[in-house]
Amino acid sequence: MSGQIVVLDTGPIRELITYRAVHDLGFASLRAQLQFFSAPSAYSKFTKFLSSYRRKVTSPSVVVELYHWIRKTDRTGHNRLWSLVHDEFKGMGMEEDLVTLLEMPLDLVARCGPADISLLILAQRHLPSQPMVVTIEAELAAECFRARINAIQIQEILTQV
Repeated sequence: MSGQIVVLDTGPIRELITYRAVHDLGFASLRAQLQFFSAPSAYSKFTKFLSSYRRKVTSPSVVVELYHWIRKTDRTGHNRLWSLVHDEFKGMGMEEDLVTLLEMPLDLVARCGPADISLLILAQRHLPSQPMVVTIEAELAAECFRARINAIQIQEILTQV
C-alpha cells in the first residue's frame, strides 16, 4: 500500500511521541494515553509502514494540536516531549506545509476542524504523488474517501498482515 507521500494527522504523531516518551524517557504517567501501541510490535509495524513512504508531510495546525496536548502534561517534561517531537520530525524528514483558512471550505472546517481539513487540502495538493492520509479519526478518513483521497486509520495499519 506504499506510495510516494504520507500525510500525517495529529493522532498518529501523538501516539508515536507518547510511545517514545513512555519507553525511551520513562514517562510512565503517559502510558495510559497509549491507544494503539500497547506492544512494541505495534510501534514497529507502524514505523515500518511510515518508512515505506518517501515523503512525510503534515500541517502547522497539527503542530498546534500537539502543543495543546503537551501543555496538558506535567510541565517538567515539556522540553523533553518537544525534543521528541523535533527528533521524530527530523528523523522522518517531515515537511510542514501551510494551508490557510481561506483555502479551506468553511462547511468542512465547521464539521471537522481546521487541522483535519488542512490535511485534506495537503493531500489534494499532492494528488499526483498518490498521497495517503493517516489518522485515528473516522470522520477525516470519510472526508478523504469522499474526495477520492486514500486514507487509513492507524488501527487498520496495525491489523494488516
